[in-house]
Amino acid sequence: MTSPFPLFHVPYVPLARIIDFMEPKTLVSLSFLKSNYVLIARKLVENINYEGMESVKIGGEHVRIKMEHLNGYIISYWDNAVNRLKVITDYVTNLFNIDVSEIWASKQSLHIIEWVNRRQKTPLKNVLYSSATATSEEEMIYILKDCRPISRLSIHLKPPQNFRFAEKFPKIDCLEISNSKWVTIDDLLSMDGIDIHLENASLTNIPPAQCLPSTDITVLYAYSTDIDADTYGYGASSVIGYANKYATMANVRFDTKQEEDIEYHTDSESLSDSLNSHLPDPSLGYGNKTTGSNLYTVLKKFLNNRKVSLCGAHVFIAVKRYPDESDVSDIITQLRANHVIVYIAVDSIPSGGSNSATLYEMSYQTNGYSLFATGSDLRYAFEWMTAILQTPYQIIAQNFVVSESGRIEVSAFTTPIPTGYASPCFFATTIQNHTLDNSFVSMNYTIESTDGSFVYTFPGGYSLPLYGTEQADFSTLNGSLSYKWTIDYHYDTDAPQIIQLRMYSHYYHDFLPLPVF
Repeated sequence: MTSPFPLFHVPYVPLARIIDFMEPKTLVSLSFLKSNYVLIARKLVENINYEGMESVKIGGEHVRIKMEHLNGYIISYWDNAVNRLKVITDYVTNLFNIDVSEIWASKQSLHIIEWVNRRQKTPLKNVLYSSATATSEEEMIYILKDCRPISRLSIHLKPPQNFRFAEKFPKIDCLEISNSKWVTIDDLLSMDGIDIHLENASLTNIPPAQCLPSTDITVLYAYSTDIDADTYGYGASSVIGYANKYATMANVRFDTKQEEDIEYHTDSESLSDSLNSHLPDPSLGYGNKTTGSNLYTVLKKFLNNRKVSLCGAHVFIAVKRYPDESDVSDIITQLRANHVIVYIAVDSIPSGGSNSATLYEMSYQTNGYSLFATGSDLRYAFEWMTAILQTPYQIIAQNFVVSESGRIEVSAFTTPIPTGYASPCFFATTIQNHTLDNSFVSMNYTIESTDGSFVYTFPGGYSLPLYGTEQADFSTLNGSLSYKWTIDYHYDTDAPQIIQLRMYSHYYHDFLPLPVF
């Protein structure tokens, strides 16, 4: 029978010379034909008409093939694009006894980079990654951190909104980023390369846009692994329930022997899954009463995260183990610079640590507040604290240093509620800057419209009780009215005490002035 490939009947010596002059792609074709293989998988198409096609075995799979007469290619059809790439890569690298040097990857073939890096010791030389669809934060971080080609990394992607790269940039000869608006001057200074090409960059010395209150913010829920299940659960229920009001939700469990990462979410489902998989568990903690909390380490990580905006962020913290630090002015300064408001529920019976004063100071200096309670009082107080998320705009933040007995009268105020409309407002009062002690005797107050048509009284009526050092509640106020807030207090000591007043609305209000620091 006459062979369809006369070349294979040429004597060995001249055949070897002919092969020496062939291009690699021709050699691959020739090797496939000689081995009853097919050249290369050129297409992955659904609904193929296989009638009249031949079937060959490649990499353990039976693959349909046909000849494309226009250019002479042999085309193979695969059910699995991933397997196709792996089989062909294995075949070609074995044929030439070489490793893969360069990858042109897309969203669908990202995992091929991981596979190549695992299969060979020689590092990739060049990686070009391109995709027309939106890229996730995880993909961006993987490409920048873990691809690690030694010569060139070229990225043509649309990064997610507010993307920041907090890791160390890899050392590389050439780095190309086509959509580089996310790259900061600090990023540029930290890049270790010979050639750096940034397209559409917005590197500038112009200050960033003004930070304004909004719901397009980040909310962080941080809790000690020592905290009781009920307090944690009440807080988790609130942040999950209000998650869809905010751009980003974040959570982290601290005081664990193995420090845990902060996780960021854009939907309530992933937040819920993360919280349910990171429940408080004292067995994961330090196991003693002497070690202080690592809360401030976690907060520093959040403040330097470079993944999400800090502007106007709300931070809710459930503390069981006290920190030991006595000076956290650097953290407070950074929080204030970004208008981050910190709210802390502190268990009056700590599992360790020595200093609760810095917790109060941090919340005080950011226009948040701290409460001290334990048992059922702690869980109810924390539930109401996290309910602030219903009404994100702060309209009153005042602090009063008092002693013994007296009265506080807040100047008449209006709310941002439009005239003619009524809307719920949240308000909170705290009565001491430490664990509740016997020096506190009583506190009562009224919020009353100046025309006398409305009055809220504590204690009394339907007002909620005092839980530990916090009393919080909601009431419907009217945008057409002005109000006055009057507090009567009694302490059995002349030592200074701090009373804090906070009020919040659904309607926009500018950031309030911060305390002198």
